[in-house]
Amino acid sequence: MKKHLSIFLMLFFFLWQGLGFSQCDHTFTMIDSYGDGWNGSTVDIIVNGTPVVVAATAADAGVNTGSSEDLLFSASTADAIALANWTTGTFLTEVSWEIKDGDGTVIASGVHGDTPTATGYCAPPPVCDHTFRMIDSYGDGWNGSTVDIVVNGTPLVVAATAADAGVNTGSSEDLLFSAATGDVIALANWTTGTFLTEVSWEIKDGGGSLIASGVHGDTPSGSGNCPSCGTPTALTAANITTTDADLGWTAGGTETQWNVEYGPTGYTPGTGTLLNGVTTNPLSITGLTASNSYDFYVQADCGSSVSNRVGPYTFTTPCNAVSAMPYVQDFDALTPNNAALSGCQAADNITDCWSNDLANTNNWVARSAATGSTGTGPSADHTGGGNYAFLETSVCNGVTSYLHSVGMDISALTSPEMRFWYHMYGTDMGSLTVEVSTDAGATWSGSLWNQAGDQGDQWRE
Repeated sequence: MKKHLSIFLMLFFFLWQGLGFSQCDHTFTMIDSYGDGWNGSTVDIIVNGTPVVVAATAADAGVNTGSSEDLLFSASTADAIALANWTTGTFLTEVSWEIKDGDGTVIASGVHGDTPTATGYCAPPPVCDHTFRMIDSYGDGWNGSTVDIVVNGTPLVVAATAADAGVNTGSSEDLLFSAATGDVIALANWTTGTFLTEVSWEIKDGGGSLIASGVHGDTPSGSGNCPSCGTPTALTAANITTTDADLGWTAGGTETQWNVEYGPTGYTPGTGTLLNGVTTNPLSITGLTASNSYDFYVQADCGSSVSNRVGPYTFTTPCNAVSAMPYVQDFDALTPNNAALSGCQAADNITDCWSNDLANTNNWVARSAATGSTGTGPSADHTGGGNYAFLETSVCNGVTSYLHSVGMDISALTSPEMRFWYHMYGTDMGSLTVEVSTDAGATWSGSLWNQAGDQGDQWRE
């Protein structure tokens, strides 16, 4: 019997806390059918036995066509709301009233002298997407480890795990789950796979801010948050020239105004160029410097509130066009990556005004040593002692990768010519194509030169 009693008390305490957790405005509407107020009549508003408003009354509206006056008071879901202690003025037949809950629904109405009991109600806070980011430092997934995502004691996601990304340079995978502001978010029920030291994670709120982070086995507790002003997403930079760029984003909600800040890559937010009250999306910025990398951040401005700041998004302005001819790029000024390479290459060591395309899933790499593959690739560059631009496709095959040169001003040349060395050796060799753009990469010419298939273990010009 004692055990049953303790369970009942614990359950009652949980319910009382949950139902009484959040208050909201309820409305007491005082109506006078003539319009000159309640003429001395008053009433108390009682919540859970305690007066929260004493002697409520409607003032003279100065009309004779009827009037109403709203008075706000706080109550929670399941609170007992009552009227009591009526006093009597004159013209009682003109007096009536309504009580509306936090959702605007009428929960009681009547006339002078009525003493109803109604139940309060507050609409639950809106939920929004929160993010559970599963990180694997190698890139082959969590190798059997799983964890449950728990919100307010209830598992929302069971056995979350990261899939094998097929790379060896690290990977992350995002999983969305719903939570409201103030919800208690936790991780529980870890299962143990292999390579546990590779496993880590992050939890982010609806605005993208970090709530918690850790490694395998951690069981944190954090609070959900849904910003009232939605956070922008999908930041982009387009039409990038040596001095200009168009910055874009997707609105987080219905907002039409944003705060945008930009500066050199790695700058501290608050120290860059800040543009408040931006109403154009995309936003054109000018005054940039050629061959420089920039970060930008965006924040929605909803008038009464602002969103979390999102970013950075990084973009790089191209170098000024080369006009001094002949121009030679031998890649020897670049730091070579001579490590054993396998899989798609996300790392990028191409610089000196040449660049990998931002959309590449497998990047060109500057290298000086042999490729390391059997039956394919060169052992060195065509001089035997410098760097060359290399594309590793032993595992990451069937993918098109673009390498962009510096812009070249050939207007002073009467017969411009391009010469280069290439090495295409291997039984499953793909193709190499040269294209040209005259509008900063907005459009391309199509193939000016193409070679496909195995060309033997030699450099060709």
